[in-house]
Amino acid sequence: MNQADDQPGGLRVRTALLAAALAAGAVLAGAATVIGFPDRAQAAAEATKPRLVCSGTVQAQFSPAVTSMPTQVRGSGVGTLDNCYSPDHSADGLRSAKVEFTGSGRASCVQQRVDSGQVRITWYAKTQQHGQVVGTTVIENIGEQSVDNDNQAARYVFAEANGQATEDSAVFPGEFARVSGNAPNTGLCPLFGISEGTGTVTAVFGASAS
Repeated sequence: MNQADDQPGGLRVRTALLAAALAAGAVLAGAATVIGFPDRAQAAAEATKPRLVCSGTVQAQFSPAVTSMPTQVRGSGVGTLDNCYSPDHSADGLRSAKVEFTGSGRASCVQQRVDSGQVRITWYAKTQQHGQVVGTTVIENIGEQSVDNDNQAARYVFAEANGQATEDSAVFPGEFARVSGNAPNTGLCPLFGISEGTGTVTAVFGASAS
């Protein structure tokens, strides 16, 4: 752990790799996180006409560490998705999930660009990753990714990535996914670099983007 460690929902990970990988997104793609921009999250969820919306946390590692100097960085990690609900009731059987992700891109403390990533989601029939395993979703083809640094408050980074589930996924085959996430910025990145961190994410699964 490095010196900027906090509780889940806090940690200064200033890179979009967190969202894209947990995404992708990078699941790793979705609505919004509970920490920073709830209005954006709600807007994202409504825009995709989603079949399922989940929120959760992810623990990510970066190699090499993200510093003030732009460099190619690989990210990987694991996380969980909870608080799942299906607006159209088509995915009521999916209550929670475990997530594994990888991603790569060029990043620094103030600039991020996601090049590629993959997210594997294992779905459970009950909350907190209990009950029967329903199936898996693999998200690839991570597309557009955006980062919004809250420069005025210098406290949050909001990142978003889009992806698509593979056709051979048991759950949501071929469907669109969006993952977005927040990570507080404590200003320690330029001083110490970021090699690991915990963030909050939301994943939205729908048939297509609007």
